Amino acid sequence: MIQLRRFRNEDTREVASLFYRTMRKFNSKDYFKKSAVKEFIDYYNPDKHPLPRLARRFRNTPIFFVAEQDGKIVGGIRGKPDRIFSLYVEGECHGMGIGNLLIHRFESEAKRRGSILAHVRASIYAIQFYEKMGYVKTSEVKEYYGMAQQPMIKELD
Repeated sequence: MIQLRRFRNEDTREVASLFYRTMRKFNSKDYFKKSAVKEFIDYYNPDKHPLPRLARRFRNTPIFFVAEQDGKIVGGIRGKPDRIFSLYVEGECHGMGIGNLLIHRFESEAKRRGSILAHVRASIYAIQFYEKMGYVKTSEVKEYYGMAQQPMIKELD
């Protein structure tokens, strides 16, 4: 059974590893500048950054939930009320509805905090997922820090 809960400091290594692994596996071709991939992916590499630094990056996120299955973190979503910064689900868990649960929980919290819109810069890999969740493209694919990303938006009703 999947359980959603708020991120805790002691989750830092496991969450950073999840983000690093999934980004490396699913987003390594989503770039305009080849060097950006390594930089972007390495941002979460727990072997390249001290845990206190990663913990600060995570702790300063207003909305941050993780999905647990059998005591293991298999997904995470983080952002601020009007913007999703990142959503990651363990590759072997894709198609199990974990991303849907995380998005719904994020949107519910965003609405509770007064947001009426949610923005996301979707990876190329995730565009279809976000479209299924009701997000629409707001422009063409853009470059953010060398990575190809699709700006998208959804009205929170």
